[in-house]
Amino acid sequence: MSGCEKIKMLLSKDKLEEVKPSLSVVIAVYNGADFLKRCLPALVATADVSTEIILVNDGSTDNSAEIGEQFGAKVITLSEKSGAANARNNGVRQAVGETILFIDADVVVPTDTIRDLRRSFAENPDYAAIFGSYDDAPGEPDFFSQYRNLMHRFFHQTSGGEADTFWSGFGAVKRKAFLDVGGFDAEKFEIPSVEDIELGYRLREKGYRILLVPELQAKHLKKWSFASIVRTDFWQRAVPWAELILLNPNVAHNLNVKTSQKISALLAGVFLLSLPLIIWRWWFVLTATACLFALIVINREFYKFFLKRKGFFFTLGVLPMHFFYFLYSSAAFAYSWLNVKILHRTIIVR
Repeated sequence: MSGCEKIKMLLSKDKLEEVKPSLSVVIAVYNGADFLKRCLPALVATADVSTEIILVNDGSTDNSAEIGEQFGAKVITLSEKSGAANARNNGVRQAVGETILFIDADVVVPTDTIRDLRRSFAENPDYAAIFGSYDDAPGEPDFFSQYRNLMHRFFHQTSGGEADTFWSGFGAVKRKAFLDVGGFDAEKFEIPSVEDIELGYRLREKGYRILLVPELQAKHLKKWSFASIVRTDFWQRAVPWAELILLNPNVAHNLNVKTSQKISALLAGVFLLSLPLIIWRWWFVLTATACLFALIVINREFYKFFLKRKGFFFTLGVLPMHFFYFLYSSAAFAYSWLNVKILHRTIIVR
């Protein structure tokens, strides 16, 4: 049953035209037909009569647009790929809802999502934006997909409350606030990276408040590999995010840029530097051991999280991945600092 058919069953014909959507769901998609086959039915199931679904087909070469039409979505087709930031902006321009809910095409929401989101805004009227978290059951069963998606969940689950960033994977913002700050910066972010985080910074600068509600959860279907994790985390997350931090020194930083994460990155770096020095002075063994022990202690809640959900052997695999994460995050920050502070250039403009 399509979204339109569902709505028509809920309303009599003479009342249908009186309903104006108060919530607009905007999905940007590029060649995501397989994901949409799971994403859209879930949205239709949670949608009420005052919800519209807008699918922005960002130059796809597959049948994403046709699938959107099958499920009653309002489909906007762009002639060529322009990036998620621009696609979402186009969706908002044609949306009529007072609140805009952004959902990635590879995200599946539970059936009570719209109800819970409306309740969250009603209970927190002072907030202009609300976002949630991934659930604890990622769609892909392999190690790298489970690790990457659950890592994302951990940071959102342990950082609930007032936020200084935004998340467009599963986040809503009041239309007035979104337009007031100019929407996503489509010029800087032609390639999807931290355009939602940067939007959150501008919302905060304008005095708007953002709330992270861990109870709002959705399933992520994306499949990750070791190479895609490193490439995405370094070039599309750590490097541009580090630049935003350097350019916005007055913005408080939470989620995975907390002080504990910065200390962990430093410890990982000292540990790595200590290893070759062991052949020169034996006591560098103590330095390396101390750094490794401190790293585990500082991040014990993170490892306990994986231990509880995935077991001992899975968590053993998490340890080197997490250690490597701190190393390339540090390298990304150093690279960004060199560009911004020494060379006086920005690097997130594509």
